[in-house]
Amino acid sequence: MLKYHQSIFDFLEQMPSYSDAVATLIDQREQELGFMLPAAVREWYSIDGSHKLLARDGTGQYPIPVEQLGTTPYDNPSWLAIMYENQGVAVWKVVIGDSDDPPVHMVYVDDYPDNPDGELYADHFSTFIHIYLRCYALIQLLHHPYTMQSVEDCI
Repeated sequence: MLKYHQSIFDFLEQMPSYSDAVATLIDQREQELGFMLPAAVREWYSIDGSHKLLARDGTGQYPIPVEQLGTTPYDNPSWLAIMYENQGVAVWKVVIGDSDDPPVHMVYVDDYPDNPDGELYADHFSTFIHIYLRCYALIQLLHHPYTMQSVEDCI
């Protein structure tokens, strides 16, 4: 049972699985970064296929894979970029600090020098993941009501 992301997998009617290879990548990435990922972020990236699940939304957003975490120009010791907007207009970042389930901020790339913190997008990383995937599934049902039999058909 997941601590932070079980609700989205319940909604999607999917059983998450862990990958030892991904866990090793996360450990390596944390060593390279010099800090541990927040627990909710680590749990999400530990789920086999989680990166691809976010990329399947059809909007062309670019979730950052675990091996590239901390390599964007928008990362610093307080922030970690997790996803780019499809046209490079915005980036979503998690706050690195004391929270196991940190807030997510969205930063407009053109505003970055003047407003590097951006705007609060979700109070928690787990909320961001849940809402992002739930909205995608519901939009797919609305756009394809005759071909979609269930939410599972959307993902």
